[in-house]
This record gives sequence, C-alpha cells and structure tokens, in this order.
Amino acid sequence: MRMSALSFSVSAAIIAACAIVAAMTASQVRRATRETGLMLAVGARPRSVTISHLLQAAIVGAVGGILGVTLAFPATARLGALVLDAPIKPPPGMLPLVVATCVLSGVVSAALPAIRAGRTDPVNALRED
Repeated sequence: MRMSALSFSVSAAIIAACAIVAAMTASQVRRATRETGLMLAVGARPRSVTISHLLQAAIVGAVGGILGVTLAFPATARLGALVLDAPIKPPPGMLPLVVATCVLSGVVSAALPAIRAGRTDPVNALRED
C-alpha cells in the first residue's frame, strides 16, 4: 500500500512537471511569433524553424535538469542527515537519467508548439503586436 502511494505521488509529480513545461514552452513559442515570422519571411524553411524551437527546448531542459540535480543532491543528503540521522546518497547514474528525462520532457512538450510555429504564415506573424 505504501509503495503504491509513493509511485502514485511520483507519477503525479512527473505529470505536473510535464504540464508546466508544456505551458511554458507554448508561451515561449507564442512570444516568439514575430521572430518566427521574420525567419520564415527571409527564407527559413518551416522544418528549420521547428528544429530551432525544439533545440531551444532541449537546451532549457538540459540546463534545468543539471541545475536541479546540482541543487537537489546536497539538499537530499542534508535532509537525510537531519531526518534519518544518515546522509542519503543518490545512485551515481542518477544525473544522466534526470538530465535525459528533463530534455525528453522539454522536447516532447515543445513538439506541438514548434510544429505550429513552423506552419505560421509570415505575413500574419509580422503584423501581430
């Protein structure tokens, strides 16, 4: 019973994090509408615009994952020492797994907004405020 509650909590946290990343990515792509329109107007292919937005999301995910792990590992060890009287040491392979998960969630959540950005009409995008 206790393990299922823990796995449910972890799953809910991951889903919530992905939803937040998706909302932020969609907002970021919407704010870059004029830049996207300009890129398309000067001859960038829609595929290049899509890849550009996906690459940006991957970089943000990687930086966020690295910063998160860098701050979480010492905090986890300290919290474990306070609560359990023994420091908690995360597994050594955790850093690449966490960073890969952050990059993957960033790219997956950016896919639809990036595809939409690539299909933007340059004239309408440049007219927007």
